[in-house]
Amino acid sequence: WEFDRFDYTAQGEGVFDGNPCYIYQRTPRKPEYSIYSRQIEWIMKDGFRPVKTVYYDKAGQELKRLEFTDLRTDSNGILYAWRITVRNVQDGHRTEITRQWLALDGGMPDQYVTTRGVEKSVEFYDYPANLKELWANARRDQLAQAQKP
Repeated sequence: WEFDRFDYTAQGEGVFDGNPCYIYQRTPRKPEYSIYSRQIEWIMKDGFRPVKTVYYDKAGQELKRLEFTDLRTDSNGILYAWRITVRNVQDGHRTEITRQWLALDGGMPDQYVTTRGVEKSVEFYDYPANLKELWANARRDQLAQAQKP
C-alpha cells in the first residue's frame, strides 16, 4: 500500500470466491501517480491477502479485473493462488496464469533467479532434476481435467 500516493476508503464488505473480504477503494492523490482513476480491492479478512482488484480508466469506466482464485495452503501454512486471471472488460482480452505445481525451499541455484531465467521456457531448465517430468505430469493432468464431462 502506498499511503503517500493514494487515499484508501472503506467500501464495505463482501465475499469473493467464497472468501469473506473487506472492500477498499484506492484513489491516486495526483493523476500522475497512476494510469487508473481508481481501483476497488477485495482483501481477504483472513490473512489480509488481495484476491480481486477492479481497475477504472481515467474516464472512470471499468477497464479490467484482476482475480486470484483456486487458493491453496502449502505445508508451511502459506496461501498461494493457483489461478491468476486478468480480464480487460473493454476489449475482451484475457490473460490467465495457472500454476501447475509449486516447489519450495528446493535450493534453486542463483543463476536461475534472474529476469532472463524467468522468461525462459521450461524446456531450457535442468533444475530440479525432475522438472520435465513434473511438467509432463502437470500437462497430462490438465488435459485429463479438460476431457471430463
